[in-house]
Amino acid sequence: MLLSALTLPALLELDLVVCRAEWDIEMSAFFARSQPILRQLSLQMPHMEDRESGLLRILALTPHLRRLRLFDCLEDPLPFNAVLIRGLNPSPPSSAPLCPRLQRLHLSRVSDCPDGICAAMLRARWGAQAHPNGAACLEWAHIEFEGGVHDCDKTGMEDLSAEGLKGGIYLRHSGWHQGSWHHTSRVAAVMGEFGLGEV
Repeated sequence: MLLSALTLPALLELDLVVCRAEWDIEMSAFFARSQPILRQLSLQMPHMEDRESGLLRILALTPHLRRLRLFDCLEDPLPFNAVLIRGLNPSPPSSAPLCPRLQRLHLSRVSDCPDGICAAMLRARWGAQAHPNGAACLEWAHIEFEGGVHDCDKTGMEDLSAEGLKGGIYLRHSGWHQGSWHHTSRVAAVMGEFGLGEV
């Protein structure tokens, strides 16, 4: 990975396609060496052993992050799972949350999650301003589910949307969607809402 040869303390945005093992070791070393005040992180990666745990270790090194986009490869049979979703939940309030300043979140192809776990994570971050752990309030979220039953997630997102959280959730196989964007212009809406290129 190119990061192993770089030290970039002024880095604000990072957009990577990860395709090799031990990526998290090299990335952790890069963040420890550079200590950037990273505001935006976008990662695309196939399924690899311990991928979700590796992601959580990386996110623990990015406390200033405000925008996070995670994509897997569309041909990959294993989307992101509940390990990642639980790790992004800032509860309980007594713990130090990952990415405490996170405002915008985009997760592509989430699967193998109990119904309601994503809505619970979004609810915790939406109401995070009331937490004593210092987490910022989420402003926008876009989550794509890969199959499964997500009635509680759908209802939870509808409630959050009514309270003012922007974005939406999308279930690929059944075609339903909820939020301020539409199926036919989903990609453009996602990029526009996410604020690509801004810090």
